[in-house]
Amino acid sequence: MRRYTRSERGSTLPLFAGLVFISFAMVALVAEIALLGAIYRSTASAADAAAESAASMIEQAAAYDGQVRLDVAAADAVARERITASIGSGAIVDVTVTVDQVCVRVDRPHDVRTLGFIGIDLATVSASSCAIPVTG
Repeated sequence: MRRYTRSERGSTLPLFAGLVFISFAMVALVAEIALLGAIYRSTASAADAAAESAASMIEQAAAYDGQVRLDVAAADAVARERITASIGSGAIVDVTVTVDQVCVRVDRPHDVRTLGFIGIDLATVSASSCAIPVTG
């Protein structure tokens, strides 16, 4: 008596195709996360540099009297120039300057190209830094 059975040839092909797709998705996710980390590092570095540069803009008249106060307008301008020079003009910059402190917040949008298939098209990387002028 002859038994008819279905051939199992090709039964692992759909499994293999699914694993390949998941593998490529994981590689894309890891690459995008690494890129976002690099963008964060450059954004944080630019915010630190801008805050420190702005904190060096002290009022000269007050310095001659022994006081350390920031020149608010000059510190704001220097911080914005430093951010633009470091990361370009695509970032949203918020500079808060008082006579004794300068804080810089940078929001940098990043177009996420590899994760569009799961609905992630845009990510915003944010960094902030504050600095105070000191003598020494």
